[in-house]
Parts: sequence; structure tokens; C-alpha cells
Amino acid sequence: MVLRADNTNILAEVRDADVLKLKIASAVKQLEAWFLKNCLILNMAKTCVMSLHSSQCRHPHKPYIFYNNNDISYGSELKFLGMNVTENLNWHIHILFVCQSE
Repeated sequence: MVLRADNTNILAEVRDADVLKLKIASAVKQLEAWFLKNCLILNMAKTCVMSLHSSQCRHPHKPYIFYNNNDISYGSELKFLGMNVTENLNWHIHILFVCQSE
């Protein structure tokens, strides 16, 4: 888990789809308990899942992920620590963003 200010990220590196499901389920349960204990609420509108993979990967693992019985949707790009990251680790989106902000 990466906890930073108002941002929480769960990172898992696993090649086996079944092991990935178990690891994610365990991490989400821990996250649910931590949020409950600290009286925090997850903003589901700003929450997404991304499966990072190379552009050669035809069928990336994308298990269903639930938080408090709500399905979390997958996104193809997101902002992570100030960088625009795409699921296939392509830098084009980030480069465009940096060029437009200058």
C-alpha cells in the first residue's frame, strides 16, 4: 500500500490470476478495516483500478474488485504521484499534459 495525504494506492505484482485475486481481496479487507477504524470514507467516484501491463499483453488480468460490496471500475489512465500513467505504461498522455501546461 502507498498512503499519501488524501491518496491511497494498492500495488500488487503477481503473474498468476488466482493469486492476484487473493492478494487484492486481502488488501481491500485490510483497507476497509483501516478506513473504518480511522472514521474515513472512500470516495467511490474517484476510485478506480488499473491493470498495468506491457502493450504486447493481449489479455491482462482484471479481476473484479469490491469495496464494501461496491464494484470498483477499471480505468485505462490515472494520475499517480503527479504523473499521468496509462495501463500499458505509455508516456504519450503524460508528455501531452506536460507540454500543454507550459
